[in-house]
Amino acid sequence: MKRNIVIAIWLSLLISIALADGPPVREDGTITEEHISFKINDYQIKEVERTHIIKLTTDQHTMLKKHYNKMPKSFVVVTPHYNDCTCELIYLIWNKTDTIVLPLNEVEVFKEYLENKEYPYDYQDLLRNWNMQKIIVDTKGNCYFENKKISREGIEKLFKKLSEENNNTSPWIAISLPPYLKTEYESKVAESIKKIKAIADKYKVNAQIGG
Repeated sequence: MKRNIVIAIWLSLLISIALADGPPVREDGTITEEHISFKINDYQIKEVERTHIIKLTTDQHTMLKKHYNKMPKSFVVVTPHYNDCTCELIYLIWNKTDTIVLPLNEVEVFKEYLENKEYPYDYQDLLRNWNMQKIIVDTKGNCYFENKKISREGIEKLFKKLSEENNNTSPWIAISLPPYLKTEYESKVAESIKKIKAIADKYKVNAQIGG
């Protein structure tokens, strides 16, 4: 009996470790697992660039529902620079400016989360909070905070406020990068990152750069 309990615990740990991996994508945008991809339109590109959330068209949603009929119509997206685990995350991958990817190995995980009656998954809460405490850099080097474009002066004020509000702790903010940096605007993206880092250092804000 005890042996069975130990085995069950180890299996749970192994499953947790497996689910704690990052998204199956390399920094150059290459997807490393079985997947489907689809193009997004100009309006969706603008939305994804400033929010890292995508609302699917009817055709896109229908395509994804073939793999799971209760698939959400809106998703958070991660980029190749995302450096955290995807545990308890229902997501798509934004690996190119005009391309979104569904990793098929994740579909069963999504199903498990969304159909768990014992521990209901608050997906709307994920969507509401995805941009909290986060500056998003788009493919042209523009910066957004809380879905609005933010200037260098705006970033300076934000970091100063964070520093003043957290004078006894180390304040932090997430910096989300675009899918890849090898574009015609590569220098502008790099310039924005350098600018954010400099202001963060000035106000002793921990800028956690990822995707």
